[in-house]
Amino acid sequence: MLFTAVKTKQALRSFVIIGTTLLLALGHTSAAEGNVSSLSSTESVVNETYRFLQTVQTPFVIAEPLFDFSEYQTFKIYVETMNSDDFVHRVYGDALHNASFAAPSGIYNNNFCLGATSGQAPSADFFYGGYNAHTFDSWVGIGLTSFPNTVGGEVDVTLQETSGLSWSDNFSLEFMTSGNYGPVDFSLDDADTACGWALDDLNATNGFTGDDFRAIVMQVTSPATIVWTLNAEIYVHGDPSNVVLISQTFDGTSLGPVLIEGCTDANACNYYDLATVDNGSCVLPPELYDCDDVCLNDLDGDSICDELEIPGCQDVMACNYMASATDENNTCVYPTGCETCSGEMDGSGSIIDNDSDDDGVCNLDEIVGCQDDEACNYDSDATDPANCIYRDVFSICDGDGSIQNAIENASPADTIHVPAGTYAEALVINKSIILIANGEVILDVSGNMTGISVLENVSLVIIQGLNIIGNDLTGSGITLNPGTSNISIRDNSISNILLPGGGNLSPLSYGILCWGNSSPVNPPTDILIENNEINGVLGSAVSLGANTESIIVRDNRFENIQPVAFAGSYLAVGIQAELANNLSISNNEFVDLLQSNNLVNCTDVAISNNTYDSSSLLLLTTFPHEISFNDAPWWSTTLSLDGQSLSEAFVNTPLDLTYLSFSALEGFSQSSSNPGCNDVLACNYDLNALSNDGSCIYSDGVCESCSGETNGTGSIVDNDSDNDGVCDDDE
Repeated sequence: MLFTAVKTKQALRSFVIIGTTLLLALGHTSAAEGNVSSLSSTESVVNETYRFLQTVQTPFVIAEPLFDFSEYQTFKIYVETMNSDDFVHRVYGDALHNASFAAPSGIYNNNFCLGATSGQAPSADFFYGGYNAHTFDSWVGIGLTSFPNTVGGEVDVTLQETSGLSWSDNFSLEFMTSGNYGPVDFSLDDADTACGWALDDLNATNGFTGDDFRAIVMQVTSPATIVWTLNAEIYVHGDPSNVVLISQTFDGTSLGPVLIEGCTDANACNYYDLATVDNGSCVLPPELYDCDDVCLNDLDGDSICDELEIPGCQDVMACNYMASATDENNTCVYPTGCETCSGEMDGSGSIIDNDSDDDGVCNLDEIVGCQDDEACNYDSDATDPANCIYRDVFSICDGDGSIQNAIENASPADTIHVPAGTYAEALVINKSIILIANGEVILDVSGNMTGISVLENVSLVIIQGLNIIGNDLTGSGITLNPGTSNISIRDNSISNILLPGGGNLSPLSYGILCWGNSSPVNPPTDILIENNEINGVLGSAVSLGANTESIIVRDNRFENIQPVAFAGSYLAVGIQAELANNLSISNNEFVDLLQSNNLVNCTDVAISNNTYDSSSLLLLTTFPHEISFNDAPWWSTTLSLDGQSLSEAFVNTPLDLTYLSFSALEGFSQSSSNPGCNDVLACNYDLNALSNDGSCIYSDGVCESCSGETNGTGSIVDNDSDNDGVCDDDE
């Protein structure tokens, strides 16, 4: 993998000593335990033993000379429950249940803690006997204070936030250095989305409060007091259908009371007599029924309320049979002879005369058929008209007018000409087929993970002239699966492909995805990707997954590829490939891309005649490589992204940040502008070389000398012609 982020940490020193602790636990209600356990799943109340607690601790830190903790206190916020097996599901805020947090003097974050949650913090005995400041990091969580013990069933929380409300940034480092980065003040009151943190795994052991009836949900280290309002959702005895919501505020001095929510309407089936605030959950019995769904009036005892009884014919053999009738009214009528019933079962049915010409022969014995010779089911013997079946736009009898239906009805090697128009469907190609657009054809694949999928081992397919448009549920415009061969994708437009992953674990989406199996190796082969326009894709225009063979990518335009965070960097790639062999990339346009070509362990690759508009990183590849790169001008440098393996980056400007960052460090760089040996001490020194291509050769300084040329053609002169170890001049 070419892109890897490395987070540098300071060395750990010293160990933890705990300071003074102050317990705050305020806010009571009169709800009894029995009331909570008797509630239905639709109710949401607070019991007096469910509440928030806050402790205050003075941190004592050893071996942290770069930060002064003298005015700091560590605030720990807990949720207290009534039962040891109660499960704290989430801490949240939304438009109806506002939650907020403010630390006017800022909070402390430690660089050994990997993120905003407690599950990303080292344990207290991390580097025991040394550094301990990481134990006073500020974080959110549920029931955890450090890395989860996955063997014991512990799970870290999932952050719930939106792009417009990235509140968790306050609990992560800004500059990779431990410290306080200023005031914190945010509210979790998004009108459309609940924000906060939650345990998605309802079996996570840290979600259960245990013998101390509490679970920690936040730790904050600050030089002054904090203010907060929080809401928590608790599953009584771990049952998601029995929910308790608590809401409480700490004003900087004390915790406020806890409110009781519930139904206050005494006529409701879920009336809660201790509720002080009506939360809109009241459920009234349906009209005519009590809360047990029993009729208030039912004289005949048939469980149908008297007011709802329906009189009608209840004999299913009668033409006027009424399926909804509950009382027989003796009005049934029956057919005779050719007569049949009209078929309604709502009491409106009637007798149908099936001898319309009154010839004594039932209509069923007449010869009935389609009399339109343009129809698919034309019957020249028909005497009575019948419904005709016509061809759709693909000339398929009784077809549904979809491209997929046309594919399914086609024979192998058929050509399907798609009429102009918009088709809202995704396609699966399971045979040799030629698919060509006649005019403007829009293939709307919104809501589908893959726009067009060519199935495994299918060969001889052409996809030409389509305008493929997806949405945020679409991960791939066109996918070629393992073993596909002789495939041409040309003259298409692919846009708005925005679902991360494209069906796999990658954060990228793909305009065109072409991938092969590794075990056993079954690569797509002889693939032509030509004259397509790909834009509005998340991460990668063309992706050649592991193991592809004989791929040509030419005359395409790649632009508006949206950057995606991946392995500590950002990707917006025109063409990426891994383990591709015999790959040709030519005459393509790369526009505004972070990486034009990203190739990993590829062989027999030729890149030429491409144009790069605001796409300075032309090629990033593993090193050494078998790539013929003929796009100029270029400068290249070797670099290591993981500290172990080497890569080579080609750029079209020596001012590119990748080139500037690594060319001096690695000691090997070259340029398409006259590369050669530029070391004056080498025998093949070239005074016109602008970059060192690694070709320098040197004499041994004993009997060998240099031939003297300075144009790169110089060579080593052997001055020991008889190879006896004595230089010729000394014989």
